[in-house]
Amino acid sequence: QMILAAAKQYKLLVTIEENTIAGGAGSAVNECLSAHNLAIPVLNLGLPDRFIEHGAVSDLLAACGLNAEGIQTAIEQRYNKICLSLTENFG
Repeated sequence: QMILAAAKQYKLLVTIEENTIAGGAGSAVNECLSAHNLAIPVLNLGLPDRFIEHGAVSDLLAACGLNAEGIQTAIEQRYNKICLSLTENFG
């Protein structure tokens, strides 16, 4: 119910997880929206589906864009793209 309520209230949903994106929590959100025929942009942030080198957690998260700066940048870029698309399509 919370996902459906958020989809009706916001222009963009963002999922963030320290797991692979494929088959993760973000995928479940996407499936929920699809099952209810809700077309809303979703940004799924998580680990890439590839081997990640060993190292300090903070360094690895930064390399995957999952630190504060990477998350903020990804959200701003997607949101700006959505706003630009709406402006181009609806003036």
